[in-house]
Amino acid sequence: MKQLIAAAFFVSLLALTIRATYACFCSVPKCRSLPLLFSVLLAASSINAQVGDSARIQSLVDEVQSKQRGFSSSLLDYTYTLRRSWQESNDKGEIKKEKIQVFQVFPVAHGKPITVLLSEDGKDLSPVQLAKERARADKEWQKRKKESEQKGVEGQEQDAVFLFQAWEFSMLRTEQYNNRDVIVLNFKPRKDFKPDNSSEKFAASLEGEIWIDTAEKAVVKLDAKLVKNYGTGFAGLIAPLEPGTTLLIERSPISNNIWAITRLEFRPKVVHAFYSKAGHYRQQDEMSDYKPFNREADNLFEEK
Repeated sequence: MKQLIAAAFFVSLLALTIRATYACFCSVPKCRSLPLLFSVLLAASSINAQVGDSARIQSLVDEVQSKQRGFSSSLLDYTYTLRRSWQESNDKGEIKKEKIQVFQVFPVAHGKPITVLLSEDGKDLSPVQLAKERARADKEWQKRKKESEQKGVEGQEQDAVFLFQAWEFSMLRTEQYNNRDVIVLNFKPRKDFKPDNSSEKFAASLEGEIWIDTAEKAVVKLDAKLVKNYGTGFAGLIAPLEPGTTLLIERSPISNNIWAITRLEFRPKVVHAFYSKAGHYRQQDEMSDYKPFNREADNLFEEK
């Protein structure tokens, strides 16, 4: 169970990272690697498409990448609330286990975000517990802030960015999504892509569809599934992720034309290593209440 949660988070922020949530994905207990995938998901693109569509798709992707860099940089100034639910169900779809946690998340320029646990399974932390959580988070903030200053450059960013270089695209359709005009692209793994790390290997095992807002040139939604086994060792799993594992990411404008992840759903499909019965799991992240914070402050909880 713990290993599966870790796997889910590694795919949390596809955000996505990348640079994720992180993406989002994060230092949420038991779920640490998913946002790392987020942060890698908007690298330079190499697109193969039907003649007549390739130039249009390439131009669109270039604009999306340019916009995303601005979003990612701006989102370093925003804290947000993360509600994470994790469910295990049986073959009938009946929920056997469920855990719900609520966090306040603070993105940082390098590495996984800093998180503060606010509640578990509907029960708020006591004032004493919350004070301890905030003290721990602030201590980690001081450490990470000093490391960032020593590096002298911006590193990984909080927002999910989509790894276009691992995929080849084709134009699928235009439509309206949430009352916005969007272009929908189909993507599948590029045969000539050579991944350099585990995040890229995972992305290169996905196919699906991606929705792009035609006016804002922002990724609105990504709906992907694993098309081949993702090998042993993934985020601590003994058994590999199976084809049929799905990932859904939704993004919305939050302030001043900045777009951020507002929902992520991950359904890992695995067969346990010691018996053949498949497990049914679902992680859903809901990000809300984005608001500015002062990342230059000495105290993490100082009002901006």
